[in-house]
Amino acid sequence: MSNCEKYTVQKNQCLAKYSAIQSKEKCCVLELKEKKCLAFHHCPTEAHTYYSGAPKYAPYDKSLCAAFEETSCFGNPRVMKIDHDDAQQVASSEDIFNYHLKAKRKMIDNRQRYRECQILSERLNRCLKKAT
Repeated sequence: MSNCEKYTVQKNQCLAKYSAIQSKEKCCVLELKEKKCLAFHHCPTEAHTYYSGAPKYAPYDKSLCAAFEETSCFGNPRVMKIDHDDAQQVASSEDIFNYHLKAKRKMIDNRQRYRECQILSERLNRCLKKAT
């Protein structure tokens, strides 16, 4: 698990730094990175299906299920007033936000797809609970 430890350490440092309310926003991406690493380490079949399986959602070659569930971590950078060093980072943040927002819309518009993704998510989470 050594390759996942760095994400766990970073996540725990973030959680210790912020209040419970702030940590939901500030540490979300670190939690996603840790979960993905642990998933591929402990549950490779479920992780591959969840993160890399169909339906693919371009341009990031991620499954629609993963993109949808990650939506809450990627708020609108203009609304959230995220500070960036340059305009390229702002554009990148907006692209990521729009990508996840479109994934959310695709899921909301298709109840069958939404249910299928819930099942994949539940399988992955059950495996992770057993493994960790």
